[in-house]
Amino acid sequence: MVAINLTILYPNNDDIKFNFEYFVGTHVPKLTAALKDLGLVGWEVVKYSHGADGGVPAYQAGLILKWDDKEKLQAARDGPVKAELVADLPNFSNQKPTVLAGGIVSSS
Repeated sequence: MVAINLTILYPNNDDIKFNFEYFVGTHVPKLTAALKDLGLVGWEVVKYSHGADGGVPAYQAGLILKWDDKEKLQAARDGPVKAELVADLPNFSNQKPTVLAGGIVSSS
């Protein structure tokens, strides 16, 4: 059972350069392979098409990483693999993402 999510949101603004094909085809497979051995139990990529008001979305893409244990997530965030994954960011984006972590309190 998923206990905690790490959500990474990539901004959508006039200055953004974001290579979605590289992100999905190279970065995400690299990330999930590296984190699987560190307790990652699932993931989803979201491509946002519009905001809640129907306008331009604040974020263009999101990556939701699912963990069954808060300590495993923290160990992965503190480990050496993080530096490698962060170093890959300039290959697909010129801006830092927003990163959120939160425990699952209800789901269906």
